[in-house]
Amino acid sequence: MKICSVLMGDETRIQCNKEPGKKASSESFMWVVRIGSFEEIRAVLFHYARTRSGAEAKRLYAGFSGYLVTDAWDSYEKVEGVTRALCWSHPRRYYIESITLDSVGKELKGNKGAEAREMCDQLFKIEKQIQSLEPQERLEKRRELSQPVLEEFWSWVEEISEKYTANESLKKSAAVQQKPEKIFEYVYGGRETADFEQRV
Repeated sequence: MKICSVLMGDETRIQCNKEPGKKASSESFMWVVRIGSFEEIRAVLFHYARTRSGAEAKRLYAGFSGYLVTDAWDSYEKVEGVTRALCWSHPRRYYIESITLDSVGKELKGNKGAEAREMCDQLFKIEKQIQSLEPQERLEKRRELSQPVLEEFWSWVEEISEKYTANESLKKSAAVQQKPEKIFEYVYGGRETADFEQRV
């Protein structure tokens, strides 16, 4: 897996019963490493660990030097020799959570979260359209089609960040978007994927 150009990573909480030296009620983590969707081989690695620390991330990805697509969890900053690219599904999820609904579950007008979701969906739609292209062609299309959406998104994030909001999900998403060199990374290459969940 480590010879690939792109790996995608995430980790999820689990409980492991009957582990020596660890309470059954305490948290452990399953780290998942997945090969990028545009690679020639297909593989998924499940790695059990007691923590989701930076040391664990560093150990897991040691020897890999390509693009690493993850969420914004700080532990991945400890991984050396990689180019971080943040997954777009995570902030999109937070934006959806931030959308306020009326008493019958209908979205209220003027939702900032809905505006962000729409821009995320534009990017995913572009990815679906260009997924069958060769890497260089995909790169050119990303620069032509996705770059303008990203620039609009960045302006939107800056505007939102300057305003006070009590909406925690909206603030959380905007905070992720405040790392443009990582959240926009995929558009500068042709082999990276926009998100870990591979909506394309």
